[in-house]
Amino acid sequence: YLTRTVLNQSDKIMINSMIGYSAVGIYGLAHNLAWMVTLVTGSILNTLNPWIFQKIKNKKFKDIGNITIPILGMVAVVCLLLVCIAPELVNIFAPKPYYEAIWVIPPLVISVYFMFMYSLFAAFEFYYEKSGFLMLASTLGGIINIVLNYFMIRKLGYIAAAYTTLFCYIFYAISHYICMKVIIRININNIEVYKVKYILLITLALFLISFGMMSIYNYPIIRYLIIIIILVVIYYNRKFILKTLQKIKNDNHVKKEGK
Repeated sequence: YLTRTVLNQSDKIMINSMIGYSAVGIYGLAHNLAWMVTLVTGSILNTLNPWIFQKIKNKKFKDIGNITIPILGMVAVVCLLLVCIAPELVNIFAPKPYYEAIWVIPPLVISVYFMFMYSLFAAFEFYYEKSGFLMLASTLGGIINIVLNYFMIRKLGYIAAAYTTLFCYIFYAISHYICMKVIIRININNIEVYKVKYILLITLALFLISFGMMSIYNYPIIRYLIIIIILVVIYYNRKFILKTLQKIKNDNHVKKEGK
């Protein structure tokens, strides 16, 4: 958690020292707007983590993958929607001089997606109390972030800080996945909990569409059509989404009654 704080704050501190306060203001606006997604991911994790712990305890590992992968897809869609409306959000919350923040929002939003992803892997580290793995991955991630910021911000400006943050959260996710695989091999016979191919497909789609969206930020009609398509897809899959969330809620309710 300390390293996450370093990741969130070191960017602004280093931008201020290397570029100036005005760049910090633009970056800070983008950061705050992008981090709106954590309101959704945080709420999901508050319910999902106890559910994962219970499934690990009961050795129902297949249930974890069957439920969490669709939820990861839902989080990706929420992230994508925020990327789509980034220009409108900046216009609502800030004056024109802050408009450059739209180019910072997409990589930061995708960082939140990876933050959610690595939390799924880290659940196994928490359950089996392997804090050494957590500390090592987190410490390395924080150091990498500071070093990359030092070189990239000087060369490419404050926008580079968003991409160094994204790189570090990708590093986090990969590191925690490796740690999770080690823990699974030691404790539960190397069972495949999460199907990597589905995670990669969701992640690749989010990357391609999000960065593709940046190329049409100045074409609002096209963006609005894409947003409508996404909302229609969500509407037609609403029963599946509600059913998935309800299953987690019901399982947690049964767990409490059992206590």
